[in-house]
Amino acid sequence: MAQRRALSMLAIATIFVCVQASPLTLPHSLQRRSGSTDISLSRTPGQFHSSFYVAEMTIGTPAQKFKMYLDTILPDVWVFSPCDVPGVCDVTVPSYDPTKSKSSVNESLFSSTSDVYTDYNGWIYADTVTLGSSTVSSSSFLNLDAFNSFTPGPLTASGSLGLGFPPKSPTTNESFWRALLAEQQGASPDLGLWVSRPSNLSDQGAVLTLGGTNSTFFTGDVEFLDLSKANSWALNISDLSVQGTSLKSKLSSKLAVFDVASSFIWAPKADADAFWAAVPGSIFGQDLYQWPCSTPINATVSFGGKTWTLTDNDLNLGPITNGSQQCYGALTAWGSFALSEYAVPDADWVFGLPFLRNVYSVFRATPPAMGFAALSVAAGGKYTVKHNDIWLALLHGR
Repeated sequence: MAQRRALSMLAIATIFVCVQASPLTLPHSLQRRSGSTDISLSRTPGQFHSSFYVAEMTIGTPAQKFKMYLDTILPDVWVFSPCDVPGVCDVTVPSYDPTKSKSSVNESLFSSTSDVYTDYNGWIYADTVTLGSSTVSSSSFLNLDAFNSFTPGPLTASGSLGLGFPPKSPTTNESFWRALLAEQQGASPDLGLWVSRPSNLSDQGAVLTLGGTNSTFFTGDVEFLDLSKANSWALNISDLSVQGTSLKSKLSSKLAVFDVASSFIWAPKADADAFWAAVPGSIFGQDLYQWPCSTPINATVSFGGKTWTLTDNDLNLGPITNGSQQCYGALTAWGSFALSEYAVPDADWVFGLPFLRNVYSVFRATPPAMGFAALSVAAGGKYTVKHNDIWLALLHGR
């Protein structure tokens, strides 16, 4: 199942990307925490609310600036090499030129034999890499040959910032994000992630916190769960319900990974069928499931701890045509877009943005764990009425 993840990411970008939103401007109080750094990310929206979140980072001396897709599946940093072939290369997107960096070291030629990087070749370089206020010297990354690597079409980023685990990594050195956490003196081994829910009024992008969490975006405690598979941000589904019906006993597979670069929740066909069978009026057609837009979906999921809600806003991709009463669903089956191309063997579920927009997520390096917390009201969470609020309202005559 896990094949050609990197190439498919660019293929989707070519198909779906239309315009890039403005990056989130953080209040000064959010710019720095003791031992941690907040990185604002902008969103590249497209068809079906398809989204990639991009961070600005620099490579080389002097610094070459790039916008990089955030990826929680692959472990590598990779960036395109220069290419000026008309009709093949998007010359408007910056590429890494090692000849322009005095700190660049060519470590080896790269020719992929792995499923993940099929059709890619290039070089492994070591150079100075900076993300936010943190710099890693002599960090290894992939400089991929653009001529042999991507499908013609407009792109909005020069490469990918991987936050995943080896062993799928073609480089042999420590992954960039682990090296980055090591550079954060006194920081926790955590990567915190808040992803906003786009609306017609605003799009606040996302915020990645290096070396900790940002309590502005969540309320209560972060619940950590030990990973179900070594070297993968993976957990087992303990329960999944829709319209009040538990599907726990019907699931053919329960291992799930969490992918910020996916606008869908991907499932085995049998499990996706079971989910939508519980929604009145749903059918499978035109490569996606669809159901009457007026029918609310009440869905929840648990990974062994708390139960999290999957909201209508995130499961609804919009009408199948303008004015249609049928809407597309964001939970779909493998093969709908020939996208069964992930770097995590045996993980048949992928929880992308329709889930991640409903929680504050924490990726913990040591000991390896996934953490989730309820969103604060300011971050898009629901306000919960408490007894004290009622008494105060009565006191003030409301």
